[in-house]
This record gives sequence, structure tokens and C-alpha cells, in this order.
Amino acid sequence: MSIKVQKITEPVVLGEGPHWDAQQQALYFVSILEHTIHKYVPATGQHTRTKLDGRVGFIIPVEGTSDQFLVGVERKFLIIKWDGGEGTPATVVKQISEVDQDVPMNRINDGKADPKGRVFAGTMGHEDPPGVFQQEQGSLYRINGSKVTKVVDKVGISNGLAWDLREKAMYYTDSVEKNIRRYDYDVETGEMSNMKFIFDFDKNNITGCPDGCTIDNEGNLWVAVFDGSCIINIDPRTGSLLRKVPIPALQVTSATFGGPNYDILFVTTASMNIQGTQHPPCGATFMVTVIRWSGYISRLSDYLMSVKVQKITEPVVLGEGPHWDDQQQALYFVSIREHTIHKYVPATGQHTRTKLDGRVGFIIPVEGTSDQFLVGVEHKFLIIKWDGGEGTPATVVKQISEVDQDVPMNRINDGKADPKGRVFAGTMGHEESPGVYKQQQGSLFRINGSKVTKVVDKVSISNGLAWDLREKAMYYTDSLEKNIRRYDYDVETGEMSNMKFIFDFVKNNITGFPDGCTIDNEGNLWVAVFDGSCIINIDPRTGTLLRKIPIPAPQVTSATFGGPNYDILFVTTVSMNFQGAQDQLCGATFMVTGLGVKGKPNVNYKL
Repeated sequence: MSIKVQKITEPVVLGEGPHWDAQQQALYFVSILEHTIHKYVPATGQHTRTKLDGRVGFIIPVEGTSDQFLVGVERKFLIIKWDGGEGTPATVVKQISEVDQDVPMNRINDGKADPKGRVFAGTMGHEDPPGVFQQEQGSLYRINGSKVTKVVDKVGISNGLAWDLREKAMYYTDSVEKNIRRYDYDVETGEMSNMKFIFDFDKNNITGCPDGCTIDNEGNLWVAVFDGSCIINIDPRTGSLLRKVPIPALQVTSATFGGPNYDILFVTTASMNIQGTQHPPCGATFMVTVIRWSGYISRLSDYLMSVKVQKITEPVVLGEGPHWDDQQQALYFVSIREHTIHKYVPATGQHTRTKLDGRVGFIIPVEGTSDQFLVGVEHKFLIIKWDGGEGTPATVVKQISEVDQDVPMNRINDGKADPKGRVFAGTMGHEESPGVYKQQQGSLFRINGSKVTKVVDKVSISNGLAWDLREKAMYYTDSLEKNIRRYDYDVETGEMSNMKFIFDFVKNNITGFPDGCTIDNEGNLWVAVFDGSCIINIDPRTGTLLRKIPIPAPQVTSATFGGPNYDILFVTTVSMNFQGAQDQLCGATFMVTGLGVKGKPNVNYKL
């Protein structure tokens, strides 16, 4: 998957304040120093503008009209009328207020409406010389109908407004602070309180200053970086940098989502000669979309906003070990406590199961067969034969090995095949009381054909296996460590070395424990969070949390990609009563779509 950035307008001097109007399917923005307001219609490519009597900081349509707008011109909040035509005059309908009358060199810089239609807009100090501003001369104002209230003072450059009703949060930026503020926000009253900083540009090694911003449906911010040639995407709840989107202009000023499905990111830029001449396309407005790695243009909403979680099976007690079999287009998984193995066929919705003679930790098809599987039952690695029918008996074809014979209360918990068809599977200590386990009693084993080798010892709960050949890496989890391990991995020999931890749950404020995981084609991990009601997506190369996918069950156990195009994430869960009764969805297997990524195929066991 890659990002496509396309120029949609010719350059202006200081583009700012993009606002998408759904009624007209048009983007409005301003060019501050040219005193102009702009309209761009993506369907036709038409770009029109007209000039106002002063520097204009923002433009917001007035609800219920097609030709009236609230604008900030110099220090005045005005209602104007403009038909959107090229050069047709804009007339003042009404002046709402004039602010900062004690600081006549100030000007209004940025403004945006909150979810109730109040507008917050701020001022900034005089610029002299270019790029040098009077400090702490500006303020932030709330415009509620015709009432204007100062809500923040001592502002350098007012910028970057966004709201999240789920988090009861308002985000705001004074650019010279090089930090992003969060306020508790009461949407009924418009009151802000309890300011704190949530993302420091210097500490995160971001070159440039925060400018305008917008928010997506997952609650993540998209912040323009002036003098940074990019938009940065951050999770404001954790302060994590998720990604950077390069923009071919040094001075990136603001962004907003728009388009018929709100799946295009529109980005404004500047071409001011502050540090040197800025050449085209600097100053243009850009349209950002996603191109998936399979080659077709996708909507940003597919990637960011349109995740769907659907229950596909009835609950089990302890679902685990999902494995997608490409040959049969079927998902296999286990219910450990019920001693059952399961098969689910998405094309028909058929879900079948049968019972084995003990707790079963995983099931992996044997390469070249349609009815044989490697399973881990209690202490034993077995080859079994099962036709996939409901309740039809599974017979033991062969015992590969029995492990942990010196720790008879242990059991096998999780297993997965590496890219060469070797299987790695681990054991875990006895559960003395619900949720309390014997520590460091288990091990991780490598099954290479019929040879079984212990490769890691002193494991508490063996979990979370994945491989990345490009990185020459193997990922593995002992759940009670609340951390994810990375090993250098030699795929030719199956040898592991140089263990290091790459993602600490406690340091990243993740509630719960890492359980099973899978990996996508971009090399990012998708980790089930037991007692966390989610799957987390992380970049294991940087240790960055990319996003969380809520799952409607507290005890999420594992995940794997599958489906004809490997673009469905199958997720197993638990219904055990550890901390209280579980609701009716707990223990179900879920299908997650709309993630915008594809996974690596599961590999079958090569006997």
C-alpha cells in the first residue's frame, strides 16, 4: 500500500483553512496574504476565487445557505455573501465582532466549527521580518451565534483545531510552542478545561512547526507540519506518531477530509519566501488518497475509517490458534478447554467441530493433504486425520513427540509454521486458579519434520508467533512478560538469535496481555490483547503503535489473515469467567474487514 499525493490547484502564496462543504461537494480555502477566498469542485476541477478587503484567515459556510460564509478578515469576524464565481464580488452581510483592538497589528489566522456549529478562531502576533512573530500577542475566541468570548490568551500563532466527542476532547495548537494541546471539552456548553500537552515536536524529532489539523473517525489527528514537508498522523491518546505523509511543499499549512465519502485528505500549502525561494508545486492544494499494494486506488476511509467487525461463529469457551487453509478456503481453530478442533468455511457459513482426547492448543494442516493435521494435545504433538465433518471422529495417525514430561501439569498452548513449513509451538505452566499460572515452567519447541528441538526455556505462557523474511526476523511472545520479543532468524536453518524486546505493553499504556499474533505484507504485527478487548497493530521495526481495532470481547486470543485475497482478519476470543460473567458475543470468532492491508499466507506443516 502506498500514498498518492496529487496537485489539484495552482499555487497561492499562503493557502490555509480548508473546509469541505458536503452540500456543494466543494472545498473552500483561503490565501491569507493575497486576501482571497477560494472554491474548488473536484467533480469538475473548477477553481474560482475572489478578493476581500484584507488578510483572510478562514472561511466556513453558514448552515442553511449556499452563498454565505463566516470569515475572519484582519481582526474582524464577518458574514459575507459570495456566489462562488471567479472574481464575482463578496459583500459583507454582517459584522459579528472585532477582536484584539488593543493589539492592532494582530490578525485572525485559523478557525473551525465544533460539532455543535460554534466556531473557534484565533489571532496571532505581527510578523516582522518574515517568519518572526510577536510572541504571546494573540488569543483564541469562541463564536456562539453572535456572541464572541475569549477562551485562551497569550497565544503566539493560533492553529490546529479538532474535536473528539468520544474522548470529550478538544485539540488546539499554538504553533510556536511546537506542541499540541488537549483540553477536556463539554460539547453542550463549549467550555474547555484541564489543558495538557500531548505531542511534543522536539521530543519526537519532528522538523518544523505544527500548523492546521484534522481528525479521522478513529480519533487520530492529521497535523500539517510547516517547514516540514509533511502531514503527520498521531494518536493523541497515547502521543504516538503513527506515520508521516510526505507533501511536495516545504510549508504545509492545514488539512481536512472531504469528498463524497469523506475519504480524501485535502492539504493546503504556502509558497512564501521565508528561507529561500519556493518553487512550484509549493503553494498548491493537494489531494491525498491511498493506493493499495495490489495496484488499485482505494479510499482513505477503507484504510482508516471503515473497519467492520462481524461475528461468524457461535461462542466457544477458549477459542485459539486460527489458521487459514488456502487449499480448502477454510479457517481452522481450536477451543482448548472443550478439547475441540473447528472448521469454518466463509463461502457457506458452515461451522463444524469434533472432540479430541485432551486440551488442544493448535491445529495446522499437513502440507499435501486435505484431512491430516498437526495438533498439540496436552503434552503431545500428534498427526491426526479428520474429514472436517460435524462430530466425525479424528484418529491419531502418528505421535511426533511428547514434551515437558518433567512438568506433567503443563500443556501445549500455541503453534505456527514458519515460511519453510517447520512448526514452532510452546507450552505453558499450570493454571493454579483462574488466571493464575505457574511461572517459567514452559518452553518453545521447533518441529522440523519429525525432529523436535527445545529452542527457548523458562517460558510462562507461550504465544504470538510470526516471521518476516525481509527483516530476517521472528517475533514471539511470553504473555506474562507483557512485551513482544524479536529474534534474528535464519530461515534456512530455523535458528534464532539475538533476542530483544520491541514493544512493551506497560510503557505503551496497553491494558491486558499480548496473546496470539499475525503479520501483514507491510511487516506490521497484529497482536491480540487478552483482557484488552482489541487487536493492536504495531510496527515492530520502530516499536510504534499504529492503531487499535476494538473487538466486542474482553479476552481476545489470536488472529490470522485469510480469505481469497488475504484481506480478512479472523479473530478468536474466549468466554471464560475470569473476572465476571461474559456477554453473549464473548468466545465467538470474528471477521474483520476494511483494514486496508493484506496478510501473509499461513504455511502448512511439512512432515
